[in-house]
Amino acid sequence: MDKKEVETPNWAQRESGENHSRPNAQFEDLGTNTLDGILVHGYRRTVTLRSKASGTGEPVAVTDEYWYSEELHLNLLANHADPRTGKLTVTVTPRRCPAKRLIATNLPAICSRFHPATSWWT
Repeated sequence: MDKKEVETPNWAQRESGENHSRPNAQFEDLGTNTLDGILVHGYRRTVTLRSKASGTGEPVAVTDEYWYSEELHLNLLANHADPRTGKLTVTVTPRRCPAKRLIATNLPAICSRFHPATSWWT
């Protein structure tokens, strides 16, 4: 029997902009862009915390933004902004494979998936 591979969308890829389990959350599709020559799709989630829950006495908006590469199955850029704690940015940047002379012959073929013409992993 053949099994169909079913992809489960991440939280930001749902059809509706609503989240019934968290009505105070807004989801935005930011469209596509390129980072370091790699096609990425952006998503933003904003959660508004009520004044009692925020600990500040005022409503607080916490924002998470992700730029996801379908090709690499990886977020290449993630931003988190919370006025109570500040901003955090995490980026993943492409690396070149080390020179073959630096790699021991018994090391697993970590560069076998490296495409030298594009200087990027395949």
